Amino acid sequence: MIFVYDQKELEKNNAKNKDLDFTERANFEKNGASPFSIALKVKDYNIEKIPFEKINYHQDWMEENLNIYSAKSSKMNIKEPSVFVVYPQIESGSFESLTELENFPSEDSSWKDFFKHQNGAQKITDIIITSSDLNLNTKTIKTLNGIKNLAIKNGKEHLMELHFDNDIQGKSFDLRPELPLIIYL
Repeated sequence: MIFVYDQKELEKNNAKNKDLDFTERANFEKNGASPFSIALKVKDYNIEKIPFEKINYHQDWMEENLNIYSAKSSKMNIKEPSVFVVYPQIESGSFESLTELENFPSEDSSWKDFFKHQNGAQKITDIIITSSDLNLNTKTIKTLNGIKNLAIKNGKEHLMELHFDNDIQGKSFDLRPELPLIIYL
C-alpha cells in the first residue's frame, strides 16, 4: 500500500521517475486510484520475459545498472494495482514453513524474528485485491489473475484481503475505514 512518510522524498522520487504513478496513488482517497502494489519475483529472471509492457524505476540505493520494472499499464490505468518486478539481488529468500525459515542460511539470523508473529500466523495463502471500475482484460491483470493464490477483481471499493494459513484460526480483522484491508487468520 502506498504511504507517504516524507513528502519531499516523494517529490524528489517522482521527479526522477516521471513515468510512474506515485503521486496519483498516494492520493488514492481523492482520485480513486488503487492504493495497492504487487511485487513479483520472476523465475529465471530475464528482463525480456517480464510479461507486460514495462517502465524502469531506479533509486539511488540501487546498483547503477539495476532497475525495478513497473507495469506501464499501472500509470495509464490507475484503478489497477501498481505492479512491479524485483531483480534477484533485492529479492528476499523463499521458504514455505517456519521450519524452513529456521534452516535458512544466514550470517545474521535476527531478521528471522520478523516472520514469527505473536498471533501465530505463518503464511499468506490467498490475496484478493478489489478495485472499482477495473478493466479485467488488460494484459497485466490477466497475468496477475494467472498467479496461484492471487485474485484481482472488480467491486464497489478498493480493498485488499489477506488470508493466512487458510483461515485456520477463524478470526478476521477489518481495518476499514482507516485502511482498505481485511486480514483473515
